[in-house]
Amino acid sequence: MSKELTPWFPAEVKPVRKGFYERDYGFEQEDIADYWDGNAWWVIPTYDLTERIPGLPVLPWRGLAKKP
Repeated sequence: MSKELTPWFPAEVKPVRKGFYERDYGFEQEDIADYWDGNAWWVIPTYDLTERIPGLPVLPWRGLAKKP
């Protein structure tokens, strides 16, 4: 079952909700999630919010099109 995603948003548009998002790094990425905390992007390599790495702020992003 595939998840329905929103279209890509430009980096200048910030997500409305805190949470995990897919971001366009220009290559396929696995087991890396980017988290929007309401103010900044963080790379969360293991989906563990205690393990945060500052994320690049200028990347397109997309999220789920429907509530999970």
